Amino acid sequence: MDNKFEKENIMDANNNMQETQIKPSNENIHGWLSFFLFCIGLRGAFNFIYLLATFKIQDYGFNYILLGSNFLVALLMWGLSVYTLVAFWKRSTNAVFLGKNYAILCFIANLASLIIGDFEEYGIGNLSRILSASMWCVAWYIYFSKSAQVKRLIPVLYRKPFKCDNYIIAFIISIYSLGIGLGIITQQYFTDLHEKNIVSKLHLGKNGYTDGIIAFTAPKGFTCYKYKNEGIISHTLEKGDSIHITITGGYDTQNTNSNFEYYWNNWKDSEMNDYANVILENNKYTIHDNYCHFRSIRYEADTPIVWSFALLFNEYSGKVCVCSIWSFEGTSNNINEILNSIKLF
Repeated sequence: MDNKFEKENIMDANNNMQETQIKPSNENIHGWLSFFLFCIGLRGAFNFIYLLATFKIQDYGFNYILLGSNFLVALLMWGLSVYTLVAFWKRSTNAVFLGKNYAILCFIANLASLIIGDFEEYGIGNLSRILSASMWCVAWYIYFSKSAQVKRLIPVLYRKPFKCDNYIIAFIISIYSLGIGLGIITQQYFTDLHEKNIVSKLHLGKNGYTDGIIAFTAPKGFTCYKYKNEGIISHTLEKGDSIHITITGGYDTQNTNSNFEYYWNNWKDSEMNDYANVILENNKYTIHDNYCHFRSIRYEADTPIVWSFALLFNEYSGKVCVCSIWSFEGTSNNINEILNSIKLF
């Protein structure tokens, strides 16, 4: 008889323990969890309102698909933040699921900013901010998995996402991916179309050349050759054996000293490293609508050789032009004439 009562007591104790493990705690939300909920609520509202108040269609290259998807994703993320707040306030079974997925979505958005963003404005220029935000996303995900408070408020055995939750998350990811994909495709299409129209209407004068990205005029007396290497079109200009010039166009908006040094080091001839050199000129100036970084050095070879290197940026077209000139000292290399003729349309 005593054994029977003892077994019943043990069973009751186990049932009570299971109910305690399953039943949500009524304690007030505090600490890091309250901070997280405050941040997502504030961030969701701020991001959408700020985007609504400050957007300029020209910042999106007049791409209404990209702008529309940005607005829709910002609105959906705001809605998800409110939905998550309400879920924790009501101790809903899907609260932790929503919190974790909100952190995942923010991480994906930060990763996308690094991969496809305009790095001068959104990527490399703000690398520390994006990396910091990404680490916070990882930290919040781990927090929801390990936090004792979260386990008391929403016990593990109690947790269960609603049927619609997976559809909501999948819908947000789909809209974000589709918006970015279509935005990039349409932007590239209209950019290519715009450049083809410009090139088709461009009337090159005598000794004028273009690769479809930039245009320039070769000085009188120079021979010009066009060649393609790994999909990149370049022009080589030569005047006998005394002057050798390479001109290449591309796309780059990082008009910074560090980016100039990157180009400089990549274009430097490693075979000249054994020679002492002297910097002749190191300046920055504007040529028409192009911002130019210019550096010229002299290598102390048996016959002194001058290497002049110019990097031109155009903020309106997002294009860059590299101009590398090798010449013997004392030879007129026509650098000013060439740089003044370059068009980054």
